[in-house]
Amino acid sequence: MPLKIIRSEIINLHVDAIVNPTDECYSGSGSIDLEVQYKCGKRLKNLLKELPRLNESEAVITDAYNMNCKKIIHVHGPIWNNGNANEITKLEKTYANVLDLVVENDLETVAFPLISTGKFGFPKELAVDIATNTIAKYLFSNDLTVYLVVYDKESFGITKNLFDDIQEYIDENYINEASLKRNIRDRKVYRLSNASKRVSNDPDLSFCAAALNFDKIKLEDTFTIKLLNLIDQKKLKDSDVYKKANIDRKLFSKIRSNLNYNPSKKTAIALGIALELTYDELQDLLSRASYTLSHSNLFDVVIEGCINKGIYDIFQINNILFEYDLPLLD
Repeated sequence: MPLKIIRSEIINLHVDAIVNPTDECYSGSGSIDLEVQYKCGKRLKNLLKELPRLNESEAVITDAYNMNCKKIIHVHGPIWNNGNANEITKLEKTYANVLDLVVENDLETVAFPLISTGKFGFPKELAVDIATNTIAKYLFSNDLTVYLVVYDKESFGITKNLFDDIQEYIDENYINEASLKRNIRDRKVYRLSNASKRVSNDPDLSFCAAALNFDKIKLEDTFTIKLLNLIDQKKLKDSDVYKKANIDRKLFSKIRSNLNYNPSKKTAIALGIALELTYDELQDLLSRASYTLSHSNLFDVVIEGCINKGIYDIFQINNILFEYDLPLLD
């Protein structure tokens, strides 16, 4: 997956490069910066003393010494000044400069924290939007895997209005989350307690498959055939779809090359989102892979709510799923 949002300690990740937010003189005063310099030891500290001071948005790459990654990209994010000092453009440039270094050094995986949201005071909701949008644009022309590392919901807030829109949709159309979970649990108990009775008493379950007239059965298009037809109908390129779906090119190639391939449900949904399908169109596409969106599953209801609210940005949808502690579309 090109952009993946994870909860983890960034300094422990096994990636090609991690991004270390610092200041103009690599002081180690930030939490990540302090941990990086402590773990790398004297060799990194001695090297940093020889480097010129960093300007805002500037990035520099070094070896990672004792870290699990290969390289460290030290970057000076902008300091928030109530939006009066072109901070948004500077933060966009910060992410772009880091990604340029990743490509120039033939690296394939990089992990970012939310730059400038610590002691530099950048608003977290705005920083998330800038990070995901800038990275997503970059991934349209570069094959990389990028991790955005967060620690908790507070570190990864979404626009309140966006979340409220989906919550309102759920409140208006469906029962609450506790009821959803209770409904699922009760249905499982009912199925288990009645399974043996149903099999023994229902004569329809003892039919003979040989009695079916298979010659007269017309199968619908498979998931792959339907997907490719939709791409053609919407006059899109394959790359437009898999990049907007935040899906790896290799996975999409696997789907395209096998007309009977069934992707995971989350992958199927992401492709439907990238095609901006309506709810009914998405249900039809999912059915080709034997999936459906259920009204008894909170994840499915959130996806339905996003579609009905016209939200087709995969990163905004993942932000909402994150807020509900649900699996992301990856």
